[in-house]
Amino acid sequence: MHETLEEIQADSRKLIEGQVNVYFVIFSFILLYAFNKTPVFLLAFLIFSALSLYSTGFSYFRFLRVPSYFIVPALFVIAVITPGEHLVWLFSREGVETAFRTFLRTYSSLSLMFYLIFTTSIPELLSALKKLRLPDFVVEMMSLIYRSIQIFLDELFRLETSAESRLGFANRKSFVRTAALIGYSMFVKSLDRAEKLDMAMEARCYSGKVPVVSGRNKGTVHALVVISLLTLAGVVL
Repeated sequence: MHETLEEIQADSRKLIEGQVNVYFVIFSFILLYAFNKTPVFLLAFLIFSALSLYSTGFSYFRFLRVPSYFIVPALFVIAVITPGEHLVWLFSREGVETAFRTFLRTYSSLSLMFYLIFTTSIPELLSALKKLRLPDFVVEMMSLIYRSIQIFLDELFRLETSAESRLGFANRKSFVRTAALIGYSMFVKSLDRAEKLDMAMEARCYSGKVPVVSGRNKGTVHALVVISLLTLAGVVL
């Protein structure tokens, strides 16, 4: 079954809610790269992975698996090509250390981003950014781009489902032909859907300003505890 991000966000359990959740993630990112230490990366990865698992369960690993297809081979290359003292087979000690540090840095960042995605809807994110005095046109463009991406993905899912039901991916030749047809159909149908979206927004008196969502903040204490742990790890370790 096709599960959208909106459904995941709506069904997720949240220890921290509201605009404080957005500021919490932003400040955690700042701490992560201000200290730039392996213990901070490791601690952030463990904490935000635990928060994501609490929020969405094992769906977190399903989403984390996709970038891993690109990251793991890159880490292997880093471990091989980095010069230094020979450790084992093709790997040097410096290469393994660099790959391990890159692994922690990358996955700690991903864990923060996935946590924010799972627990914060776009209206909540845009509302928090507007409170930070982000220009209105930037917030509006972010909202429209996100909605357009959702339209593209929804249309792509429909076309792929239709093609699979007609054995469009049965062999290599049919795969190439079907992919070309889907690409053409995506272009045409997406333009039509985008035009309908524009008409729907105008019918609802859209004036060019994104409405701000006002909701309650929750979990400020939890956020402060995590921020304190990251700061302590960066200062002491």
